[in-house]
Amino acid sequence: MKKNIFIGVLALLVTVSCGKKDGSKSGAKDKAQITYVKDDLSSDRLSKYTEYVRISEVPNSDEWLMLFDGIDEGKFKNANGEVLTNLKGNDAIENIKSSVKLLGNQIRDLEDVMQRNPKFETIDKNAENLLKSLVEEQKVLNEIDDYFEKGEYKADNLGKVKELNDKYKLVSQTRKENDKILTTSLQEMSILLNKKLAEKFEKNNKKVKSSVVQFVNDINKFSEEAFSKNNLSYDENEIANLEKLKEEVKKSYKNIEILTFEDARKENISKESYEKLKKNAKILTESIENMIKSIRAKNIEATVKNASNILGSETDLKNIYGTLIMK
Repeated sequence: MKKNIFIGVLALLVTVSCGKKDGSKSGAKDKAQITYVKDDLSSDRLSKYTEYVRISEVPNSDEWLMLFDGIDEGKFKNANGEVLTNLKGNDAIENIKSSVKLLGNQIRDLEDVMQRNPKFETIDKNAENLLKSLVEEQKVLNEIDDYFEKGEYKADNLGKVKELNDKYKLVSQTRKENDKILTTSLQEMSILLNKKLAEKFEKNNKKVKSSVVQFVNDINKFSEEAFSKNNLSYDENEIANLEKLKEEVKKSYKNIEILTFEDARKENISKESYEKLKKNAKILTESIENMIKSIRAKNIEATVKNASNILGSETDLKNIYGTLIMK
């Protein structure tokens, strides 16, 4: 159950680009390399970064949840276990073709943003690695499509299925690893941008906006730790880390809890936005608290429910955040 969260990033970028322009580490596999380009972020930089964020979120879509993940021999045999001779209308074939199209769209969009100026040395390099793995994955998918379209599966009685599945599993895993690296580098940039914005608000005595940015950062950290794996099962060390992050969320929530509408009014924030912020922050903080309690109690149903509440509330928070920051 993984979801990459960029709460407020798009709103942040739009906001900075609409106003005044305010202003490496290396690793392998799941480590990202980060180079902060410049303190003074131009609209071109912000536009390119925004597109990278949008593209990185595409694999979380419902369509991508249905992406091809291997050949199921049962889909190509009849009730008697005999290999099908006619694949017209076969759902498995349709899934292969739609997956080729999805990968193609991602390749096209990624190529487009990579070619834009200015250059982001490390992020562009991470994107290039992802692009290469997407191309390889699509190549293998086309090979699988040809295998069935040309009738080879009938000639060898599905004998090549294991070889094709193994080949696809390898390129798919490589693509997922490179996707994670790019996503992590974008998340790192998101934290840096939010930090700069928080400093700006603090300097200008914007109490509400400063508190919101800090809360968003702490929610991001909790989500990254809680939802960076494909299930909601945690060992004691992971639970301990979640507990620490929960305390940070509670601490930043207290700053929001004591805000008054008069504070919000001074920053040109409407009563509606102010009330939505307070309500959403409360729901998120309580859901995080309840999620950890359900994890401790090994109540998977309650854990899933609370996790769902957190992810849903984060989407709401993104919208609220954008509204507040653009005031």
